[in-house]
Amino acid sequence: MKLETPLDARVEQTTFQVGDARASEADRDALRSMPGASINRPPKGWPELQLRQIWAHRELIWFLGMRDVLVRYKQMFLGGLWAVMQPLAQMALYALVFGYIAKLKAENDLPYGVFIFAALVPWQYFANSMTGVSMSLVGNPGLLQKIAFPRLVLPFSSLISPIVDLTLATAIVVVMVLFYGPTPSWRILLIPAFYPLATLTAFAIGLWLAAINVRYRDVQHLIPFAMLFWFFMTPVVYSKQLVPHGVLSILLELNPMQLVTTGVRWAALGTDPPRLMSFLSIPGVLLILVSGLYFFRRSESSFADVV
Repeated sequence: MKLETPLDARVEQTTFQVGDARASEADRDALRSMPGASINRPPKGWPELQLRQIWAHRELIWFLGMRDVLVRYKQMFLGGLWAVMQPLAQMALYALVFGYIAKLKAENDLPYGVFIFAALVPWQYFANSMTGVSMSLVGNPGLLQKIAFPRLVLPFSSLISPIVDLTLATAIVVVMVLFYGPTPSWRILLIPAFYPLATLTAFAIGLWLAAINVRYRDVQHLIPFAMLFWFFMTPVVYSKQLVPHGVLSILLELNPMQLVTTGVRWAALGTDPPRLMSFLSIPGVLLILVSGLYFFRRSESSFADVV
């Protein structure tokens, strides 16, 4: 049986952010006088990103990420095979609807299923990563309210589970290319080179959504609709050659996921390479990432109070 001391009671009663309106000045003074107490002040002006703290907490990121992997596949008969079966099932469905019924054709007369799967794997990774990052804060209210650590640890740790799934699914892409695709060339080694852009895009947008989602829970209901729209604006189930030239094709070229899916198809199947205009999406992603980091740091002082 644990006996609560007066000091324990004071610590429990004064668990707040200094910027919290509920905290009186006397409470703040009491907290400052406690041995070893740290006060989390809302940042003024441009906050420091404190990326060195993230590196110092890399073991915590790994632990939380592997926790998500173990929890996800706990008590499952097929375990990690679900990471492969989900895109395979989607490939079969899309091949039936768009290939057999709608009569869409793949580039270079490739098998339509393989053509879809090569782009579906990076898309699934992007969608799972962005959803995980955007839900990383509201999914861990206990950690936010009880433990002091850099809040950016949670979005970073949410990327580990999708990376595990991506690794397994990429292996299936290589197997499909060997059995059903064209003769592989040295380009197949460049498949992973396009994944970092998908990671940066998912993390950049996810940071904004994660910080907003803490205060406005409508965000988590809007994400599936936004992802569905983005999916069909990305050449996953169709070839980019089917998009007519004009304003729409220019806008789609600025979609970073078009660069990723087109690049993976080029590396794996030898289809048309990405156009130079597609690489203009990279500075936009970096701008969203940097601004998202600052917005996240600016907002994190209120996370524990609102979540």
